[in-house]
Amino acid sequence: MAGVALVLAACDPKGSAPAPGEDAEASPNASILPGPRADESPVPGPPGQAQTATPQDAPDAGRRGMLADSAGRLISPDAGPPTALRPDRPLPLDPLAHGELAGITLQMSLKWRDVPAPPKGPEVGLDGIAKAAAATHLLLVVDLGEDGRARVVLSSRAFPLPPRTEIRARDDRLGSVLLWPEGDRYRPIAPGALRTLFGERRVDVSPLSPAQIDRNEKAASPKIEGLPQGLAAREVQLGSSFGSLTLLLATAPEAGRAGAPLCRIFVELGGMEPTSTICRSTEVPLRASFGWKGGGGFDVEAKVYTRRLDISPADMAVPPPNAIYTADDLPNVPVGVFLTKEELAAFRTKIMPVTPSSDAPGEGFFAHNETDLLQFLLLDGVPVVAVPPRSERYLVGPLLGTYMAQWRTFLGDHIEPAVPVILPGHVRVGKRSEADVAN
Repeated sequence: MAGVALVLAACDPKGSAPAPGEDAEASPNASILPGPRADESPVPGPPGQAQTATPQDAPDAGRRGMLADSAGRLISPDAGPPTALRPDRPLPLDPLAHGELAGITLQMSLKWRDVPAPPKGPEVGLDGIAKAAAATHLLLVVDLGEDGRARVVLSSRAFPLPPRTEIRARDDRLGSVLLWPEGDRYRPIAPGALRTLFGERRVDVSPLSPAQIDRNEKAASPKIEGLPQGLAAREVQLGSSFGSLTLLLATAPEAGRAGAPLCRIFVELGGMEPTSTICRSTEVPLRASFGWKGGGGFDVEAKVYTRRLDISPADMAVPPPNAIYTADDLPNVPVGVFLTKEELAAFRTKIMPVTPSSDAPGEGFFAHNETDLLQFLLLDGVPVVAVPPRSERYLVGPLLGTYMAQWRTFLGDHIEPAVPVILPGHVRVGKRSEADVAN
C-alpha cells in the first residue's frame, strides 16, 4: 500500500490530494478565478461600459481558484461580514459556477391594505373590474439560487417601475442591483435607497432605523402550493421608528444561502438597517407584513413554491454578465397608465344619468397630483395610473357615472380616504398652488 501511495503522489504534479469535500475533476468551480471585491478600485475605462479590476489588482490574485463543496457551491475561505455595494463604480464580474444551479422559485403576491370596494349598483361591471384587478395584480417572481443570490422580478403593470424590471442581491454584499427590463443596463443601489426607489421612483439614500426584535417565536409552517411539509418556521416582529415588520421565516435547504439577501430586501423596505442579525442564510422569508406608525401598510406572501435544478447562473449573477453599468437614470416609465381605454370602459355596463362638472373634459378624466409624492390613483379599488409629484395624467375610457377614487403611495405610508367622483371630470390629490390657480 505504501508503494501505491508513492506512485500516486508521483503522478500528482503538485504532490497533494484534493481538499476534503472537493471534487477536483467534476467541480466546474475549480478553474474559476475569484473576482475582485466590490469595494476595490476598478480599472478606468470608457464611460458607460462595465469595468473590472485586473487580476493583479485583486488581493486574491495569487489564488489559483475558489474552493467548492461536493455540490459545486463556491466556498469563500475568508468570508466575513457582508460589505456594501458602491453605486459610484461598476461591479466586478460575479464568480458564479458554470452550469445550472439548484434553488427555488417563489411566486409572491403583494397586497395593499385599505383598498376600497367598488360601489353597488346594476350598472357596475363587476366582471370588468375583476379582470382589471387581475391585470394589475402585484406579482413578484423570486428566484433564490443556492450560491446565495436572489432575483426579484416585477411581474405587473402597476409597479413604480416597468414590468420585468429586476432587483438582484447577494449574500456577501449589502445593497442591491437594479436591472433594466431589457437586461442591457444595471445600476447598483446603495443600502438605504431601496425604499425611495419603490416609494418615490428615486435612489436617494434615506436614513435607516435600527431594527428592534419585539417578538421571535416558533410558527406553523404555512400552507403554500409546492412547499414541503414540516419545515421549521418562526415568526419575527421587528420594530423601528418607521413602524413594524413581521416576517415568517422557514428553513428551506433547497435555497442554499439565498434566504439572507431576500430577507434584507424586506428589512430595508421596512426602513430598517439590513445588517439585522434576524436575516439568516438558512431561512427564507415566505411572508412579510409592513405596518407604518402613521397607519397603512402592505403585505407580501408566497403563493407558489417550486424546487429548481435548472437556474441559469447568468440569471442570478450580481451584476448580470452582459449588462452595462450606469451611474444615473432609471428604467423609463413614459406615462404610468396601467389600463387601456377598453379595460376602463368595462368598469360600467352603461352610461348613468349624472351631471359632470362644468370644467370636465368631453371624455375621460385628468388625474392631478398636487403633492410632493409619487401617487397612485385607484378607481373602484383598481390601480389605474401612477402620477409623479406636481404632475397630471389624462386617461380615457370610463363611461359617464360615479366611481370610488382613492389616492395612495405605493408603500401605503400615505393613504387618502376613498371618495365618490363623477367621470368625466378631474380627480385631484393635494392642494393647488396659487400659481396653478392663477393659470
